[in-house]
Amino acid sequence: MSSATRRRLSVACIVAGTIALLAGLPFAYLDQNVFEAQGFADNVTETLQDSAVRAQISSDVTGALVSANPQAVSIVPVLDTVFDSVLRSQQAASVVRAAAVETHNAVFSQTEGSVVIDLANLGVIAFEFAKTQNPGIANELSRPREIALKIADRSLTVRAVRLANTVRALALILPLAAILLFGVGLFIVPDRRRAAIDVGSALFLTGVLLFAAYLIVGTVLLAGSGGRERDVVAGVWQAFVHGFVIWCAIVALAGAIIAASAASVMRELD
Repeated sequence: MSSATRRRLSVACIVAGTIALLAGLPFAYLDQNVFEAQGFADNVTETLQDSAVRAQISSDVTGALVSANPQAVSIVPVLDTVFDSVLRSQQAASVVRAAAVETHNAVFSQTEGSVVIDLANLGVIAFEFAKTQNPGIANELSRPREIALKIADRSLTVRAVRLANTVRALALILPLAAILLFGVGLFIVPDRRRAAIDVGSALFLTGVLLFAAYLIVGTVLLAGSGGRERDVVAGVWQAFVHGFVIWCAIVALAGAIIAASAASVMRELD
């Protein structure tokens, strides 16, 4: 095989590896931070550090209290302050983290037993009984009943588990494929230092493109909301994806170091 053909194959492998890495890193991040219970719970807890999220939770709680007791409207500012302080506490973080883990395990559990499933079954029975006692309430209960049915027959859980398994497989296969393709592209040519520059440049480009994708997705996501809702969405978005920026920076930095080192060796040899 001629050196020119080897060079073209090397470039093709590096390009394919770049594509695999571009697709694989987001799946790997989702696997660790959404589809793993502890990562998901940590990110949910992190949302409490955002003032807009705390304000929304406080507003929802005080609104429920005022609905139950209209006389409490006079102390709403005090309640908001109290709830904000509570949500900042370590005790609240522990409660939220535990609840997030339990919720995640209930949705993604592949076992038959689940408190959520049992409650959903009980809810379906209660909805049906309420309809027999008051047929006019059927429209009001249609949506909750539909949700309870999906949970009770585990259709929601089955889809969630399938999605998690797919993401987990891609999170493993694509990065490994990228490493393999980069390795082939590096060792298939005699001039490995130039191939190393190509690999480093590919890694740097991957980090930059993924960071650009992060900015674009965040902008599009926030464009669909406004006011307090926008602030809440921004808080949740940052809590869940702030680590992805670090991943992008590490990949880009590693690529820059590899490319710069290979280029430095080439200059010394010249």
